Amino acid sequence: MTVKKAFAIFLLLVMMLCVSAAFAEEVEYTFNKLQYDKGVTTISWTKSKENDGAKYLLLMIDSGNDVKQKVIAIEPENNAIHTDQMIPGQKYFVYLVDENFNILSSNDCSLPDVPTFEDGLLKDTSVKVKLETREFPVSTGKAKKVNALSAKKIIEGLKDQSLYYGVKYHMQMPKLAKPRTFFVTVVFESPDGFMTVERATDITFDRVSGGYQEIWWEIAGPEFFYDLYRANEKVPTGTYKIHLYWDGMKVNTSEFKVGE
Repeated sequence: MTVKKAFAIFLLLVMMLCVSAAFAEEVEYTFNKLQYDKGVTTISWTKSKENDGAKYLLLMIDSGNDVKQKVIAIEPENNAIHTDQMIPGQKYFVYLVDENFNILSSNDCSLPDVPTFEDGLLKDTSVKVKLETREFPVSTGKAKKVNALSAKKIIEGLKDQSLYYGVKYHMQMPKLAKPRTFFVTVVFESPDGFMTVERATDITFDRVSGGYQEIWWEIAGPEFFYDLYRANEKVPTGTYKIHLYWDGMKVNTSEFKVGE
């Protein structure tokens, strides 16, 4: 091989290494300030390279203890995600991952504490919440009242998918001068701090001619217990909490118990 040809091959190798290094260059991400508005959270970011391979944004509560939290996966659009699955006052781990769930970037963020609900003459104290423990037999497709909830029975029902458990969640408010629509978020919390958003939806409270306006779910909680058991392989006994938010403002916290 001549010196001239060897030098040409050397130059070609150098060029190939430079091209490979350019393709392998890491993308730099900068997360913008989190935005929370009426129950919906927006997380956005900028990046140094357009085709970065980001497929999902993963979210998980930083509970500060050994309890494992549910992982929420959301596909970004235009370098942002909008979600109603994040809970006020909670700190979150945030991961941008590719299609193989390799981590491209990570961050943490905290949702702000929110004010107490108030809308004109309506206040948090205007809303009354009642709970009734319930089971849902798959065979009948109808929820029915039970005297108490049992961790053992909840787990058995989840395993054979025959029975699901939760509560009837009943909201009552005074007569309204006009119909009002609020974005309603219902959050369940276990005694050891596992938390998920059970419901997040617009609800219109109509004007009634007399008495109270009442809206309820026959059973809420089956998805929460499913996520809790799937993440931790247990259903702890003790006092559970249900937090209620309207338009991102705190309305109520109610409690129910799960025994052995």
